[in-house]
Amino acid sequence: MRGYRLFILPQRSRHLWRLCLTAAVLSFPLSVGAEEDDSWGEEEDQGAAPAYTLNGFAEGAGSGRVLDDPTTRRDFVLGEARFRLEARHERELATLSFKGDFVADSVTDSVEIDLREAVVDVNLARWLNLRLGRQVLTWGTGDLLFLNDLFPKDWQSFLIGRDDEFLKAPSNTLKVSLYSRAVNLDLVWTPIFAPDRYITGERLSFFSPMAGGIVGGGVLVEPDAPPLQLRTGEVAARVHRRFGSVEAAAYGYYGFFQQPL
Repeated sequence: MRGYRLFILPQRSRHLWRLCLTAAVLSFPLSVGAEEDDSWGEEEDQGAAPAYTLNGFAEGAGSGRVLDDPTTRRDFVLGEARFRLEARHERELATLSFKGDFVADSVTDSVEIDLREAVVDVNLARWLNLRLGRQVLTWGTGDLLFLNDLFPKDWQSFLIGRDDEFLKAPSNTLKVSLYSRAVNLDLVWTPIFAPDRYITGERLSFFSPMAGGIVGGGVLVEPDAPPLQLRTGEVAARVHRRFGSVEAAAYGYYGFFQQPL
C-alpha cells in the first residue's frame, strides 16, 4: 500500500535544502515484504508477517519566533527538510532494525545524517533478551517529568517544535532483560558517555547567570565533557513487577548528568 500527501505554501528561500521553509510536507509510507503474495486461495498464509519491511517518508518543518530576540537576527528556530528510512528484518532468534534520517537544515546551514537506530535484538531464551546497538531508551512514566529516566534527550527538538519522538536522543548501548515469575530485571550499559542535546545558544537564547542576562546568537556552550573512555560509561538498572493493574519498580543509575550543569 502506498499513500501520498503534499502540502505546499509559497517559497521563501533560494537554497534547495530550504524546502522546509515552504512548509512542504511529503509523506510516502511504503511497506515492502519479502513474502507478500497478492494471489487468492492461500488463506493460511495471510496472517504471516513478511521477513523484512522497508518504510520511509520525507517532510519539511519550520517554526519561528513571535517576538524579536535581541541576541540574533534569525527569525526561524526550525527550518529543515527531513528524509527518513526505516528497515526491519526478522528471524526466529534475532531481529535487525535500522532507522536513519537525512536532514537539510537552513537554520544552521548544514546537511547531516542522524542515525536514530541500528540494533540487533536477540532472544537467547524465554527468560533472556539482548538488545545491542544504537537505540533510543526510555522507561518509567512521568508525563515529561523525568525523575527516573536519565537516558539522553534532545531538548532543542522539544522546544523548537519537532515531533515528540525527537525528544529522546539515541545512544550506543547494550540492554539485557531477564524475566522471571518473581521479578523482571533490565540492565543497560552505555560504554561511552552520551550527553543530552541541550540548548547551546545557536537556535535558542537562554539566561546566563555568568553573563547576568539573555545570551544567544551562536554556539556559546563549550562543555568540559568526560573523556571517551570505558570508565566514564553509564549503567542503569530497573527491577519491576506487575501486581494486577499496578506495576511496582525500582530504578538505579551510575554515571553523569547529561547536561553541563
